[in-house]
Amino acid sequence: MRNLFLLLTRFKVTLVWLALSVLSLVISVQYNQKNNETFHNYASLTSSYIEAIRSKLMKRYYTRQENEALRAENLRLRQEIMYKNYLIRKLSFPKLPDTLHFNSDWTFIPARVVNQTIHKQYNFITLNAGSQDGVAKGDGVICAQGVVGIVIAVNKNYCVAASVLNKNTKIRVKTSVEGSVGILEWKGDKITTAKLNYIPAHVLIQPDDVVVTSSYANIFPDGILVGRLVQVQKAGINFFDITVNLSTNFSQLSDVYITHHKTRGDLEMLEKSILPHE
Repeated sequence: MRNLFLLLTRFKVTLVWLALSVLSLVISVQYNQKNNETFHNYASLTSSYIEAIRSKLMKRYYTRQENEALRAENLRLRQEIMYKNYLIRKLSFPKLPDTLHFNSDWTFIPARVVNQTIHKQYNFITLNAGSQDGVAKGDGVICAQGVVGIVIAVNKNYCVAASVLNKNTKIRVKTSVEGSVGILEWKGDKITTAKLNYIPAHVLIQPDDVVVTSSYANIFPDGILVGRLVQVQKAGINFFDITVNLSTNFSQLSDVYITHHKTRGDLEMLEKSILPHE
């Protein structure tokens, strides 16, 4: 209490000046019509400005919540699609063991792009999901539009993926009509197209056919959209020269899913174990 009294005593002149200023302002506004109108106009503008800011902040907050809800819904729908594909495969092979369950195969991990490049020859994408979220080196990355890339480095909180727009990235894909498997490679020019290699010349394909992922190597699930054929030409007598129009818009990439196969490590160890005996 004594400190408060000393503080008031020290600044008494300033406090008296502030009180008189406020009093004079109130009297001026209260008893002068022009000042009263001016004050209310400014007060109305200020109130409208504050309300606009508040509405913008609230809209951003609710938009973020809606985006999170949509991401969760997209994840659920993708899992349902994968499960239906599994059931179709199971019906095609009646002797499939009952111990095989779809849920033991693939995990979809939602993530957000925090950094990326699209203008280099070797482009990378940084995502805000890491080993603590279940991400591992060699996992695939997809988005609502299609394939994005392959994870090449992981720490606890983040991972880095080599984009499809990286000349070192090679993705096993197949044509949706014939199911012939080839390798998708980016040649470092347009960010909207890539090359599909090693499709045999006897396969029946044509422009506008759909290209999807192959589950070989368990990096991507079967059937994730990659793009459409835009140019198909014979390259010698064995293979086609094929250009693919990529379905993913890399210039607007934001929300993605990381595809993790729980037993891919076992497959890689098995394959490596036989390499010395080739």
